[in-house]
Amino acid sequence: MIDILEYWDRDAAARLCAAIGMPPKATEAILPEYGRFDPASIARAFPLLLDRATGPAGVAAIEPVVAATGARAPWVWLAILLAAAARRRQLDGEMGIPESVTMDTLAALSRFVRDFYTQEGRWGFKGQGWIWRQLSGGIYRIGALEFERFRYPGLAIGAGEAALTPGEKLLSVHIPGDAVLTEAAIADAYARAEGFFARFAPDWDYQKLYCDSWMLSPQLKKLLKPASRILRFQRDYQILEFNREDCHYIRWIFGAQTDPALFKEETSLQRSVKAYVLAGGRVGAGVGVFAKGRYGLIDADRPIQ
Repeated sequence: MIDILEYWDRDAAARLCAAIGMPPKATEAILPEYGRFDPASIARAFPLLLDRATGPAGVAAIEPVVAATGARAPWVWLAILLAAAARRRQLDGEMGIPESVTMDTLAALSRFVRDFYTQEGRWGFKGQGWIWRQLSGGIYRIGALEFERFRYPGLAIGAGEAALTPGEKLLSVHIPGDAVLTEAAIADAYARAEGFFARFAPDWDYQKLYCDSWMLSPQLKKLLKPASRILRFQRDYQILEFNREDCHYIRWIFGAQTDPALFKEETSLQRSVKAYVLAGGRVGAGVGVFAKGRYGLIDADRPIQ
């Protein structure tokens, strides 16, 4: 059994924060928790965070203990998750996974903190319901994108090579908020991911890459220029399903604001989407797939907005 006390180390956490680019203000709030919070109170649940099968149960077991700390809760969570990240780093090293991949993956902790600041205007964190995927080896960041071994949970959709069947093994693609989606970066990520999972998860015999995202919404073709990076990303996928009611795009594009009349207009994307929503439109989200190996570097030098 993994002993959290082996990884409950303020100095080691400080070094890890620096290595993954944790904002200094957040680091200052996290480190005191190594002297204030009692890790023994979550000792049984801690190992669950490091297993893909038990990650959600680990979060659920730890949540009420952390919630009892009140306003300190975001920083207590990050102290716990950094301890788990230290163990993940150790496990990945034992497997031979490149240190650069591990650290890029664990940097999601810092990204979530920065995203919270961008969206809420203050420092904080509430990504514990997702980040167990990175800590359990479920998601790895490879280049610009994140990849997750995933079984399709829905009903059968699509036809031919693009058809999805219930329980089918897939490689799910996630787009980090700081991803720069040039054609070269996209092609590099797909190519490296194929090699990575062939080496480190050879039993995961997936045949398709899968993505469920607002960036695959067909509505975006009405709102963006053909050369946009988002539409370039979208072009690799055959869109099988469109969920008009999905509202995740609002948070990613506009932050915490939910009143369309008050949406920001700082970028061309924000201006286009705001006008569309105010006129009664909804961006929603799309589900798409493409066959393994069928990504393409169309023109790496073509200007992309």
